Amino acid sequence: MKLSEISFRNLYRQYVILKDEIYFKSAVDMMEKYSYALAPNWNAVLCYCYIDSSAGMSFHFLGFANYDDNDIDVDSYEKQLAEKIVLLFRYKDDAEIKPYSKETSMFNERAKMVDDGYHRDERVLPTRNIAQIDHLRHNSCPDDIKVLLRKEGLQIEQVWVRLAGIENGNLTGVLLNEPNSDFGVHSGDIVCVQVTSRGDDVYAICLF
Repeated sequence: MKLSEISFRNLYRQYVILKDEIYFKSAVDMMEKYSYALAPNWNAVLCYCYIDSSAGMSFHFLGFANYDDNDIDVDSYEKQLAEKIVLLFRYKDDAEIKPYSKETSMFNERAKMVDDGYHRDERVLPTRNIAQIDHLRHNSCPDDIKVLLRKEGLQIEQVWVRLAGIENGNLTGVLLNEPNSDFGVHSGDIVCVQVTSRGDDVYAICLF
């Protein structure tokens, strides 16, 4: 399965095995700097998935894996822990992925470290539970959604907003790109967004 074929909900805070030439080579190069000799049966990387609000879906390297056997190289994990190696990968549509479903308790400390750094904004977290707007989310940055700017006398524009929370039943976020027309808001401004529907279609509309 490709990363592009799976919802962020099935990735977020999960252990996954990724098979991708760029990911794998980056990990091999990094570990070789610390004198780690990789056995030939490892062809993928084991990672813990998290969301970086500004960089999107990301994967924290834990060690090497065999994609076909769903097995992991425990020695590589112990090595990167001992050397305090930190390596992460960003989302790639065509990377192959499968869940790692075996024993994960050995990774609890490292996963907690990642969560403490990226899973602590209590305002943003509820916005990730709104499945109604999943079709508006950016593939690799699920906190970013497509929003319509609508104002009398102006042509409707679509912009990107990075969600920041929920206030009074509406979403709030940061406008990420400058509108072409003068809507009275600019890139970097905090805007209020209402989720509305027309028939089977669901939209996010900026409130003025």
